[in-house]
Amino acid sequence: MCAAPSTDSATGQGALHLVSVWAVQARLVLAQQEVQQKSNEMTAVPLLLEMLDLKGCIVTADALNSQKTIAAKVVERGGDYVLALKANHLHLYEDVRDYFAWCQGQPGGLAHLSQDSKITSDWGHGRHEVRRCFCLQTTPEEWPQALRQWPGLQSVVMIERQRSVLPPEGVPVGSQVVPTLTRHYYLSSLAPQAARLMNAIRAHWGIENSLHWVLDVAFGEDDCRVRRDHAPHNLATLRKLTLNLLRQDTKTKCGIKGRRKMSGWNEDYMLRILAGP
Repeated sequence: MCAAPSTDSATGQGALHLVSVWAVQARLVLAQQEVQQKSNEMTAVPLLLEMLDLKGCIVTADALNSQKTIAAKVVERGGDYVLALKANHLHLYEDVRDYFAWCQGQPGGLAHLSQDSKITSDWGHGRHEVRRCFCLQTTPEEWPQALRQWPGLQSVVMIERQRSVLPPEGVPVGSQVVPTLTRHYYLSSLAPQAARLMNAIRAHWGIENSLHWVLDVAFGEDDCRVRRDHAPHNLATLRKLTLNLLRQDTKTKCGIKGRRKMSGWNEDYMLRILAGP
């Protein structure tokens, strides 16, 4: 959810809150829905899902939107879900966390007991990160209550991230670097296939870099002070339509901000953008 800076203290107008649907592979905004005042995005997400054909799609959401009603709506629309699980569902979160911990203490460990697992290792931006994904099938014998409450639930997932930051410049390379270890848990209607689940979980945060950051930097959304009537909502819609159009241009070797300028400078280029690929 992103909040446009449309607050007007003189009239008591609150900020405009919009929930957007981001297609990771197409890198397009598919839909947006305003969150009503004195409400939250949990009420807006089902309305968004109702607009979309989700057949063959994987819907990911953060912990706030990990709700039974949202899972039911995704399944109803023909999609699959991967939902972050945190303490807002305390009992289920503790059950999943403790079950993975129990598996780790058994002979052979979690890698032996899980239906599937995958390990990746990446270097970049001065840090080394190892990710481990473990998946467990939700059988009726072990997860009867979860299966009754969460439509389509097939697997529970744990992502373990171990991150080591390289020593600062001037510090001996051999200096001991203590890695940080975090564990995150997910519910999914997908079968326990670690590679597929890991890719979906990593891709979820692409909305921050590919949408929210671009709207702020290339379009100056956070600096926009327009606040009268429906103008904030209309401008937010136009920005996303423009971003979708500019993203279709794969031949011009410059960023979104550069393509915006070219559209203003060159009428032929602007017409080519408007015509689409």
